[in-house]
Formats: sequence, structure tokens, C-alpha cells
Amino acid sequence: MIQCDMGEWTPWSQCDAPCGQGIMRRTRSPLGGIQYPGCRAFTETMPCCKQSCQELCASSLLGDWSRWGKCEGTCQHATRRRVRNNLFPAVQLFCDLHLLYMEVPCKKRGCKDRCVMSEWGEWSDCENNMRIRHREIVSGSKCASPELVDSIPCS
Repeated sequence: MIQCDMGEWTPWSQCDAPCGQGIMRRTRSPLGGIQYPGCRAFTETMPCCKQSCQELCASSLLGDWSRWGKCEGTCQHATRRRVRNNLFPAVQLFCDLHLLYMEVPCKKRGCKDRCVMSEWGEWSDCENNMRIRHREIVSGSKCASPELVDSIPCS
């Protein structure tokens, strides 16, 4: 039987997942690189768990928002967009689209003045047995008594 003199284990690799469950690896090879039958390099693995993917989506790793794009579309349905300058593209696989991409109504030049409202915001927590959400006037001076607040009873 041939005895293999083994080198030290390499340091653990970084976790192979950007978030959630992943694997770290390290190897150990025979000294001198000589490999006899039965004398080989070994790889050891260990599970690793980084921050949750949702925590990653709420972190500064998303990057800053880009500038708003040009107002594009028709006079009735024009929008402008912006996106995250995402420093870590893998994050896009785990994050909700609204955290990476934003689109709002806009008024194109040369179109008649019309009332453009934002989308409704998120519902508030229950307070006084009611939930409330808001929206805003994005553009237009012809907004005849627009509904800016909406409410529903708590269930």
C-alpha cells in the first residue's frame, strides 16, 4: 500500500449563492502533486447561508435609481421609466419587479392638458377600523375634484 502525504486544506471558498442557501468548498491535494492509484485530491463541501434573498432586495446592493427616461407613448397613455443601477445582476432573480423598475404616467408635449393621476399607493395598516391609500395628481390642471384618498374597512 502506498501512503499519500497530503498538503493542508485550502481556505474555504466564498459561498456560491448571492443570498439564501449555498455551498462553500475547499480542497486538499497530495504533496508534490504526485498521484498514485488511490492517492488523489479531496474536495470537502459545507452548506452556507447568507442573508435572506428578501433582505438582499431591501439592502443598498440594489444601487441607485437611474434618471427618469423620456415621456413616451400616446397623449392618452404616456409613461416615463427608470430602473435601478443594479450593482449585482443576480439580485434581479430574487427581487420583486417594483424594487427594480418604476413606471409613472406623464404628459407629452403638444398634448391637450389632461388630468394624470399616479397609481394608488399601498394600503395603510388598520387604524380606527379603516385602511387608507393615497394617490397624487402627476400633471394637469383639469382635474375636477379627483379622488386622492381611498378607504376600506378592516376585515
